[in-house]
Amino acid sequence: MHSPRQHNPFFVQWLIFVAAVLILGASTGYEIWRDRVRVERHEQERLLAMSRVVQINVEKNLESTNEALAELRKDVVSGHVGPDLNDRLRLLVEAMPGVRTLTILDASGRIWAASRPELLGRSEDFSQREYFRVPQQHADPDTLYVSPPFRTVLGAYSLVVTRMIPGPHGEFGGIVAATLAPTYFNPLLDSVNHLPDMFASLQHGDGVVFLAVPSFSRDVVGMNLAQPGSLFLRHRESGQPVTVFSGMALAREESLMLVQRDIRPAVLKMDKPLVVAVSRPLSEIYRDWNRNARMTVGIFFLATMLFAAGLYVCQRHSRQFLQREEHAARRLADSEQRLKTIVDTEPECVKVLTLDGVLEQMNRAGLALMEADSEEQVTGAKAVDLVVPECRAAFSEAVLRAGRGESAVVAYEVVGFKGAHRWLEMYAVPMRDVDGGIVAVLGVSRDITARKKAEARLQLAASVFLHAREGIAITDLDGTILDVNETFTTITGYSREEAIGKNPRILKSGLHDAEFYADMWRALIEGGYWAGEIWNRRKNGEIYAELNTITAVFDEAGVRQHYVVLFADITEIKQYQLRLEHLAHFDVLTGLPNRMLLADRLRHAIAEGQRNGKTVAVVYLDLDGFKEVNDRYGHEAGDKLLIAIAQRFTGALRAVDTVARLGGDEFVAVLADQDSPQSCLPALERLLQAAAEPVTLEDAVLHVSGSAGVACYPQDGDEADVLMRHADQAMYQAKQMGKNRFCMFSGGQDGF
Repeated sequence: MHSPRQHNPFFVQWLIFVAAVLILGASTGYEIWRDRVRVERHEQERLLAMSRVVQINVEKNLESTNEALAELRKDVVSGHVGPDLNDRLRLLVEAMPGVRTLTILDASGRIWAASRPELLGRSEDFSQREYFRVPQQHADPDTLYVSPPFRTVLGAYSLVVTRMIPGPHGEFGGIVAATLAPTYFNPLLDSVNHLPDMFASLQHGDGVVFLAVPSFSRDVVGMNLAQPGSLFLRHRESGQPVTVFSGMALAREESLMLVQRDIRPAVLKMDKPLVVAVSRPLSEIYRDWNRNARMTVGIFFLATMLFAAGLYVCQRHSRQFLQREEHAARRLADSEQRLKTIVDTEPECVKVLTLDGVLEQMNRAGLALMEADSEEQVTGAKAVDLVVPECRAAFSEAVLRAGRGESAVVAYEVVGFKGAHRWLEMYAVPMRDVDGGIVAVLGVSRDITARKKAEARLQLAASVFLHAREGIAITDLDGTILDVNETFTTITGYSREEAIGKNPRILKSGLHDAEFYADMWRALIEGGYWAGEIWNRRKNGEIYAELNTITAVFDEAGVRQHYVVLFADITEIKQYQLRLEHLAHFDVLTGLPNRMLLADRLRHAIAEGQRNGKTVAVVYLDLDGFKEVNDRYGHEAGDKLLIAIAQRFTGALRAVDTVARLGGDEFVAVLADQDSPQSCLPALERLLQAAAEPVTLEDAVLHVSGSAGVACYPQDGDEADVLMRHADQAMYQAKQMGKNRFCMFSGGQDGF
């Protein structure tokens, strides 16, 4: 059975009020908790960053100090130290601001060398100092030893890093030590203390504090923090290089957020690390949060009391009109149900927001878009929290405008409760009560994700079209140009206005026949694709080479719509290929065929001679006196002489003959299509005459001659290599006979 209270509308109102208070209270509490988490995370990140700055700087100082100690130890072990060692130590200290003193102690613990003159000549024994005893008892030449801080006679704390000096047999032979200057590190720690309540310290891996800032906290210097239950001991026992703890700090006797980070460079082997600690009191970290939380709770409590009082007064005045109100309520309920049904069947997202942007109501379409399982999942949530950060300002502005009585349209991206991203477009208008007052904001949103994606694709396609390095043209199925990009106009010389409406035939060079273009169109019609090289003509008449790709574009139904032409100017590449081919077969200096082309033409001439029964003469010619010209007039004059003689040789022979330069002053001529060995004699005379004619330069007349050897196919051999060898031997015979002559090869000359 139901109790009368459950049918009492006033009781229900109180239940709703209590539920709303609880929901809003939970939401407020959650936001307060989230603010505290954000404050904590922000402070942790700041302290971590500050400790990282100190770590990087101290590690660099340790690495440079270690390098200096290692270099000093190397010189001591090798004996490369002289009387200026103390001056060298002093100069090193001046160059390293982080080091106050450099000393070298022998195996007995006495000072052998030091950067400070007052330490020299002292008979004091330092063998009982911990920075000496630890390397002595645990000798390892690869370890950088870090001593615990100790108080000097002047009352200041110092820290010494040392390297062991090995003896002749690897035994302990002393140490090189660097005393770190605390005054160097004080500014570093001061630089990370951005707030007056911050505290930073540098301590030894055993827990003894070496430095502390600000100045009022320096009384903790020398304190050993490795006490049971201390935050330092928790850090060391964690085994982690960096930790963040909150709790009572031994050094300051107050609750802190403390970041502790080991300083142990990866490139160094250290017996003990240094630890940098950066902290801030929890009371200061959460001061603003505590104030805001108290204010929020107070406002919430006051608002709750005001709403409760208002509800009480409203109910008291309403009781006398209960019957009339019940009738109106029934009519209103019917109207609301009809409206809810209409809204729920609306395919677009319909939602009601408070003036400060809290979701009060959302229809089924909206719940589906937001991936919410129920309306309760979104009710009470800040609508802006469901919007991606980049769109929140625009969304909030639209809600504010609607709250001021204006209408607003905004497009924004949301993240559903299950992680899906969607773009929505919302039309926001004010909702008014019977008195015309604005009480809420009505937002009607539709899904525009598909439109946004299409816009992005269009924008990307337009960007590619406009900025592609290749020329692009779009044509219809008849080849009429519909559009071109800027690179098209750059390559062809035709502006966009000149090209549109024309056929690509305006670029036709005339170097390709009709069959070439017929094959191209056949490939496009049958396969929808053609690619290849084509020679075209620019607007200025210049012929150029293209690497061309033509692709057909189809619509969703598979019907061909357009052709897209993509091309690049490869004229320079083609010209470069021709230059490479020329360099591969011709002598750079004279332009004559080189050894490779000579071999090819000689084989071709022999093959022709074999088919036609003809003789082929191979003439091996070497210039006489060329070395003297080079020695007397220089290589530039020698090069000009070779060029002139090469031109004469070419003019002395027929077009079917070949003259090549092998290198230096050696030339080979191939006289093809000879009736007999004797028929080549006139050509030989012309070659010798061309070599012997003087060559006139600007300031000298050069004289050389030629000695030539001749071997004939098939009389002296039927292979190119054999003929070349025999001609070479005959040439040497001509030189021995007095030069400036030729000699025909005879079988007795073959020494192979």
